[in-house]
Amino acid sequence: MRTGLAPVTPAALLAGLLKEVTGVGPEGLSDKVEAAQYHTEATCLHLTAFVNQVHNGKGIGAQLSAKLIADAEGIETVIGCNSLPPR
Repeated sequence: MRTGLAPVTPAALLAGLLKEVTGVGPEGLSDKVEAAQYHTEATCLHLTAFVNQVHNGKGIGAQLSAKLIADAEGIETVIGCNSLPPR
């Protein structure tokens, strides 16, 4: 039981991902996470763009890339992106 711990919210997860990715990889990577934070109606689209850029980006090692993608996909799951119909 998680007594005394604050619940993990999508906002907290996004803040953690932003902290982790700031200064890493190609230009614009952290911009996608910031956009996901402040444009909630399009958060799922921004996270998908983030994952795509991490997949295609240079300057990110394989281990960090895998972690960033897993973090973003975890956030997508928490906020329900994976349950939305495809566009």
